[in-house]
Amino acid sequence: MPVRGLNMGQGETFGLAFSNEEYLRRVNATQEIMSARNIDILLLFSPINTCYLSGFNTVGLLNYQCLILPVEGSPILIVRALEKQVAQSTTSLDQILGFEDHEPPEMVIKGALKQIGGLEKQIAADQTN
Repeated sequence: MPVRGLNMGQGETFGLAFSNEEYLRRVNATQEIMSARNIDILLLFSPINTCYLSGFNTVGLLNYQCLILPVEGSPILIVRALEKQVAQSTTSLDQILGFEDHEPPEMVIKGALKQIGGLEKQIAADQTN
């Protein structure tokens, strides 16, 4: 049975709004700016910025989310565990981490930063929320 307003049947997915190449172009352009400004890691919390660079599209705009963008390498998306499937359906990211509602998301971010050696790096964050 289709979901009202989405015109989708059971098992169908949202997919990417743009091509993988377009998201890669956006990420690469952002990484070039980061490099020019000596930023090793960019933390994005704004749903608009996260969507622009990854395609992650959710109705849960008020839910905590973070896109970790290293100056080299692939982004890491951190979302509520309940939204992980949505993230997998609307992005082509290799690394999507979920946190349970009783877990502090900051600890997941810290763990992801530690995994990529980012705790000792120059970190910047968006301030557009």
